[in-house]
Amino acid sequence: MIRNWLSITALIALTLLFITLWESPPAQFRREQAQPQKPAHIATTVLHDAKSTSFDAEGKLAYTFNAEETRHFQINPKKQSGKDYTEFTSPYMVLHHDPANPWYVQAKQGKAKKNGTIVELWGDVIAWQIDANGKRSELTTTYLRLKPEQQYAETDKPVMIDTAGSKTRAVGMKAFLQQDRIELLSRVRGIHEPI
Repeated sequence: MIRNWLSITALIALTLLFITLWESPPAQFRREQAQPQKPAHIATTVLHDAKSTSFDAEGKLAYTFNAEETRHFQINPKKQSGKDYTEFTSPYMVLHHDPANPWYVQAKQGKAKKNGTIVELWGDVIAWQIDANGKRSELTTTYLRLKPEQQYAETDKPVMIDTAGSKTRAVGMKAFLQQDRIELLSRVRGIHEPI
């Protein structure tokens, strides 16, 4: 009889132990679940030595674009959207607002958004133009945002403009390339050589 009670008590104890461990297992028995991660965007298209040419509404050459490599990311795999973007390395653009004096722009990295209407460039960004007399005007910054179709560029970063006989530094800039007009936004400092 004592043996029966002992068996029943052991069975109840084991059942209680099993239920306790089942409901709140110790840390060593619990497997930590990995946090679900956002899927990284995977390039749908990769091009090496990419080149493209764009024309304006009248059929005139607007700009040309070259890059060592482009990677296009389509957010929704079933259809294109305005959220898609393209990243590129060593971008080089020629903006042909004035065929005789185009603007040249290059950088280490870049990204095109909104179907290519906005191009962001960073890493040793340099833009230059050579006038009819062969003199070079040069603009350098760490970041430049371009709207190639509108021939417009801007930055909120430090910028330096080097022209024949003068150097100008500022923070922030708006460049209206079709009008050959540049607005410097703040902390403008210039050095001019005497004529």
